[in-house]
Amino acid sequence: MSSKKFKAKDEGSAKPAVVGYYRSISEQLASEFENEEQKEIFLSNVFEQLANDINDVIFHKSTSFIVQRLLELANKEQLSSVMKIILKDFDKLIVHEVASFSVQTALYRCSHFISSDEDNVFVKHIYQAGMALLERGELVVHDKCCFIVRALLEVMAGCKLSVNSHRDGANNQLKEHEFHSEFSDILLALSSILLPTSNSLIGVVTVPHTAGTAQFVLRMLHKRFPSVCKDKCKEILRNGMLSHMNNQGLPQVLTDKTGSYFCEVFVEVLSKVPMGKLIKEVIIPHFDSLVELSHSNHVVQAAILNVKSTAKVFNVLKGRFFHFLNGRQSFLIVKLLEAAVRFPTEQEEVLDSLKEEVGEDGNLIISLAVESVEYNMADDGLPQRITHMSYGSSMIAQKLLDFPDTKFICSAVANLSKEQFVSLAFSKFGSRIFDAFMSSTNVDNNSKKACASRLNPESCILLATHPIGSRVFDTLWAHLTVPEKCSVAEAMSTSFRKIFASKSGRVIAYNIQLTSFMHTRKEWDAWLIEQNKLRKKRALGEEIIGDEVKHAATSEGTPAPKKKKKKKKT
Repeated sequence: MSSKKFKAKDEGSAKPAVVGYYRSISEQLASEFENEEQKEIFLSNVFEQLANDINDVIFHKSTSFIVQRLLELANKEQLSSVMKIILKDFDKLIVHEVASFSVQTALYRCSHFISSDEDNVFVKHIYQAGMALLERGELVVHDKCCFIVRALLEVMAGCKLSVNSHRDGANNQLKEHEFHSEFSDILLALSSILLPTSNSLIGVVTVPHTAGTAQFVLRMLHKRFPSVCKDKCKEILRNGMLSHMNNQGLPQVLTDKTGSYFCEVFVEVLSKVPMGKLIKEVIIPHFDSLVELSHSNHVVQAAILNVKSTAKVFNVLKGRFFHFLNGRQSFLIVKLLEAAVRFPTEQEEVLDSLKEEVGEDGNLIISLAVESVEYNMADDGLPQRITHMSYGSSMIAQKLLDFPDTKFICSAVANLSKEQFVSLAFSKFGSRIFDAFMSSTNVDNNSKKACASRLNPESCILLATHPIGSRVFDTLWAHLTVPEKCSVAEAMSTSFRKIFASKSGRVIAYNIQLTSFMHTRKEWDAWLIEQNKLRKKRALGEEIIGDEVKHAATSEGTPAPKKKKKKKKT
């Protein structure tokens, strides 16, 4: 659609005197007022003048920003007076490249004053704006109106945002707030335009200025109108939106950048039967090609994460686990492990497949790692061959710690040689395995103590003086016994010059109170005892929370019903 047809003229060319006046207001707002009462009087006078000047200043680039700032500070009466003026020329303002920003700010500000009261004036304002937009249905998908349409949908859906709010804020607020039922008809009407069930949907979800709004509409329908969302998703699949092929013979919407984002949201809201149809008819036939492309790969990951059973996906991935390592394909395994955690009956099959590929006696951690040669200074005592891990490989090891049976991963950690342990501790992503291992509620205390004992007089200097290894030092130090901490501190005190010469070493020395250990041992012993008491209390709390999480799911992997809180007797 051509934007020239709807381009508004700068009818309100503000005079220099008016521009100067509002710039002085901006400077006054930047300064501090003596009290809130003085600020309210100032804003009251400004809004009285704004009511006369708004048709001039709202179109001016410089003064429009000042109007936006004033709207964010407006009270109910001031905002209502501005909205009445805006709604008179709503269809003209929303297509203007400058004035539309002020309209968007006003809509977001209205969201904070909408309530369930029958005669709420802001409900009437938003309803009137929605009807004005529907009367000009072609503006809903117009490139100049995309932010206005998105803002109007978010406000009617119950979100309370500001112009500077992050987009994820609207998605989160759909779960937190209710919406006014009077907006139902307008929301459904706008949804029909932005999510047509015909082939024209591809033209909406693959265009940048409407794709984001279409994604929000889908999430909004899933939360506010579940039955409508379910029927719409079925119609989208029935009409073959995902079966339209590009020149490479792949589904067009899956391989498109913006289209793939919509598909990720689409698979999140699909019910069991349509999801099975999507995996069977679209993803599995093109699996090898889809996982090689960055955009479609993310859609496959989202589908794996949201499956109602991992059986079909597992059969495709079986035998390819370690073929997919160290690239974008590694996240397919990560998502499969995340999904399998929800289905206890399928976890054993996934673990058995991993064992088959690694070998019962193989070290999983080293199998996941990628070795590369790095030459280091001769006096730091490091091995020349450093074991590194990709982000995906590290995540695989971490996700296995979410399984109730962690013997496989515990054995892998226990079998690390001294060189392998130090190398992984120095690895940007490999070091995260130790963080996840020590914090996991599925790992037994004996395995944690054995891992923590790797921090000893021989390795402590290496870890403490390394930027990444120092974080592993902190993690393991918290789980050492008092005698072990004393021996590590003793070893570090003998090399204190090397410790304090390193930035990481100085941080570690501060964390373990090394100076106190060297000069006032009794104070250090008292501090250490107090720290151990705090750690035990924290560990007890984490254990209780972990037990609650373990028993929160049924055998089918669905959350157990929450118990109703008993009301206290008064």
